[in-house]
Amino acid sequence: MIETVTEGTTLVLQARVPTLTEDDFVEVGHLRQAERRLATTRLTLSFKGVGVSLIDDKPQELLYLSIHDIDLVYTSTSESRKIEFTIGRLQADNQTPSIPYPLCVYPTQDVCNQLT
Repeated sequence: MIETVTEGTTLVLQARVPTLTEDDFVEVGHLRQAERRLATTRLTLSFKGVGVSLIDDKPQELLYLSIHDIDLVYTSTSESRKIEFTIGRLQADNQTPSIPYPLCVYPTQDVCNQLT
């Protein structure tokens, strides 16, 4: 089950994975085995991009972080749980005035060519 909950100004996405109960078991000879109908759960979240600004008390923007092509995949089976997190592009820009190098972190041309 997936639901959203508001916590102050933050929207939280909650995913609950069903757990096995006594009704999910079947009798097989002298052994009890879980039915496979609850065996796999997969949740995929994809975002085109997210930008975050770090602002001081003046207020003045100090840093801008942009992240593009974000994928989060959660997979749960009866044997394991796995989380995969990938970012296609990340860039951090120094926004302070008169800075000689405004790009702190950025992809190189070779990386950009590989993504397209």
